[in-house]
Amino acid sequence: MKKIILLIFIISSNFIGLSQKKDSISQEIFTIGFGPKLNSFFGDIKNQNTSNAFTNTRIAWSFDIEKRISKLFGIQLEYINGKLSDNYRSIHLNENRNFESSFNKIGANIILNFDNYTENKGNFSPYISLGAGLFSFQPNGDLLDNNGNLYDSASIFFRDYDYETPLTNDSVAYKTTVLNTPILLGFKWKESRYLQGRIYASYNFLFSDWIDNLNLNDNNDHYLSLGFTFNYSIHRKNNKEKLNIDWEKFNNSDEDKDGIIDLNDKCHKTPKNVQVDMFGCPIDSDKDGVPDHIDLEINTKNILHVDEFGRELTDSLIYDRLHHKDSIEIEKKQIFSDTTKTKDNEMNYDYNEIKFYYNINNLFNENLFIKAEKYWAIKPKILFFS
Repeated sequence: MKKIILLIFIISSNFIGLSQKKDSISQEIFTIGFGPKLNSFFGDIKNQNTSNAFTNTRIAWSFDIEKRISKLFGIQLEYINGKLSDNYRSIHLNENRNFESSFNKIGANIILNFDNYTENKGNFSPYISLGAGLFSFQPNGDLLDNNGNLYDSASIFFRDYDYETPLTNDSVAYKTTVLNTPILLGFKWKESRYLQGRIYASYNFLFSDWIDNLNLNDNNDHYLSLGFTFNYSIHRKNNKEKLNIDWEKFNNSDEDKDGIIDLNDKCHKTPKNVQVDMFGCPIDSDKDGVPDHIDLEINTKNILHVDEFGRELTDSLIYDRLHHKDSIEIEKKQIFSDTTKTKDNEMNYDYNEIKFYYNINNLFNENLFIKAEKYWAIKPKILFFS
C-alpha cells in the first residue's frame, strides 16, 4: 500500500510540472479522476452500528469522469472495483461467521460544486453528490483450513483468511446485481489549473440484504467509504483571435485632424485650428523656433535670440525679468510631439511643457538657456552676458 501511494505522488508531481508549462487554454472540457478508498461493511454478520465502523476494511479503486455543466452542477460517471468483508468470531463454533465479496459498481452522480461561491475561488472548497448505479457482487466464505477441512473448535482460532468457498442460499436465489445509491460529502483543492485532489466520505445504500449471504433482519446492507482521488482536468485549446482591422482606415487615420495623415505627420496632437505645413507641424513664419499660434512677434529679426513667446531678447526685456524675480518657469500642459533630431540642426520638440529658466545670481557666469517645445525650432545658440 505504501508503494502504491508513493507511486501516485510521483505521478502527480510530474503532472504538476507539466501543468506549469505555458499553454494557450480556455474552457475545461472534463476531469478524469483515479484513486483508492477504504470500505467498511454493515450487514447481518455483526450488529449494524457505527461502533464497528472500519474495524474490518477492504480497499477499492475508483475511476471517474466528470463534466461541469454550470458553475454549480456537474455530472460524473464512475466505475469502482473493490472488496467488502466482515467477520465475527466466537468461542462457539456455530456462531463464527465471515464473508468477503469482490464487487464492481457502475454509476452516475450529480455533483454540486461550491468552488465558485467561496472566497478563495476554488483552491479549497466543499462539494456534495447524489447518484445511483448498479452493484454486482459475489460473496465467498473462509470455511476451510489450510488442509481443505472444515474448521473445528480448535482450528477456528488459526484461520488462514482465504475466502475460498462461494456462498449461496439454498432457499433463496437472490440477485447478485442490485441497485446502489451513494451520498457523498467531500472537499477538493486545485493544485494547478490541470491537477486537482479530492478527499471524501460516502454512504452507500444497497437494495439487497444478501451481500453477506445472510438475511437476519429487515434492514438492507450498506457500507461506508473514505477515499481520495487525483483528478486531471482536460481543457480545450484557444483558437487565436482574428483581429478585424480596417487597414485602409488605419493607414489614412489623422488623430489630430490637421489634414496630414498620421503616417506622414511629424508633429502629432497639433492643437485645433492651427495652420500646419506639409509635415503636420505648426507654421513658424519667422523661423525663430516658436510657432505662429503662440508667437507674440511674428516677424522677429534676430531669430537666434528669442524667449519662449518668440520675442526678441532686448535689453529692456532682460532688465524687466531681472527685477521681476530670480527665477521664472512657465509651463504649458499641452502635449505636442516626440523630440526628434532632423537635418539642418532642427529639432522636432514634444512640448509637454514650455519652460524658461533664468538664474539672476549666475547671470554673468552661466548660460541663458531657452527651451521651446512642441514645434520645429532652430536650436538656439548659447548666450553669454558681460
